[in-house]
Amino acid sequence: MGKYFIIIYPQRSDDLWRNNSRLCTTQGTSPNESYSDGIKVNDFTLFFYQTNDRKESITQQSLQEFFKANNILPNSEIIIFGHKFEPEHPGISEQVLDQIKSNYPNLEYRLFSTANIDEYPCKLIWCLNFSISISIKDSTLNQESFQKSLNSKLEEKSIKFDWETLKKEVEKKSVIKPFSLLKHSIMTSFLDLDIDWQGIKEVNEKDKENAKEYLNDILKGKSNNYYCQKLVNLWFYLTGKNDLKIDDKVTTSLNKKDLPYEKSVLDLINELDELKKYNLKEKWINLLRHVGLNVDKDKNEPYKIENINLDEKSIVILYLKNIDLLSQQNKENRNVNIFLGKLEKTEDEKKEIIYFNFHEWYLKLGDLLGELKSFLE
Repeated sequence: MGKYFIIIYPQRSDDLWRNNSRLCTTQGTSPNESYSDGIKVNDFTLFFYQTNDRKESITQQSLQEFFKANNILPNSEIIIFGHKFEPEHPGISEQVLDQIKSNYPNLEYRLFSTANIDEYPCKLIWCLNFSISISIKDSTLNQESFQKSLNSKLEEKSIKFDWETLKKEVEKKSVIKPFSLLKHSIMTSFLDLDIDWQGIKEVNEKDKENAKEYLNDILKGKSNNYYCQKLVNLWFYLTGKNDLKIDDKVTTSLNKKDLPYEKSVLDLINELDELKKYNLKEKWINLLRHVGLNVDKDKNEPYKIENINLDEKSIVILYLKNIDLLSQQNKENRNVNIFLGKLEKTEDEKKEIIYFNFHEWYLKLGDLLGELKSFLE
């Protein structure tokens, strides 16, 4: 069984990376990616893999093609050190690494995004860069000279570069926590509606006819329960409960495998100690109420999944049902004010007109999720 150590990094020409990058002469699947030949180091093989795509993470397909081209088999031991993919920063996302790990179960990784020379990855890369610089000619590495120089430099810097040390470093890996991934999924699922709501509100204040056209463009091709589906899926991200429905017809399109690490927010909460759960209780109940759920069945046990139910009087449920109905109407009959939150609410057989501000609801959703972060990360 082979052992492979892969360093994935943005294309750079600074002193830390310059000579490593000269070895990346093989074109990857993407024109923005290239990688080195395998370099034998003791009992494992080292690869450099560089990317310059600032808009997309390295893909699962790219990594699989790289593994295939270099005869890296699914049962191989693989350690990856890589930069986290962020806007305007090339790299690899945790989601892609999780996907590739499903086919390569012995793959482990550590993210590093610091240029601090005192940190292990950077100290190691400095030694590699230095050793390559005196062992390379026309992008071809003299393996014997490289190994001799590398061993000398590692000894000088008191750095270990062996498989067991790499595995220990992986244990320190910095990854995005499951809760942050859940929060990201929840907030991005409603982002299009928030942008559209703000856009229509702004246009409607200036030109109502243009607002009507804008609304028709937004609703074009929307499925019957497009917006309610978002809410039901949000409930699943929070609770993992798959029998929460709107009007007995809109059910979640997700399952546990769609959740980061197959855990809902409720699963993460139930892993906490009792003191943390006690301190989190009101925040959790407030979040559930905000999204149209409640624990009125037993408020003393808000973390029991069977106690979580729909709040039939929830304004956000009514609002999303209304705009789903709006999307199915003829263009001529659509009312911009309904999209902007005009609702007819019935309370004790009395009807009243209220206005629901979706943008404020969306911002508060982010705040309420944010209040949970310190407990769950």
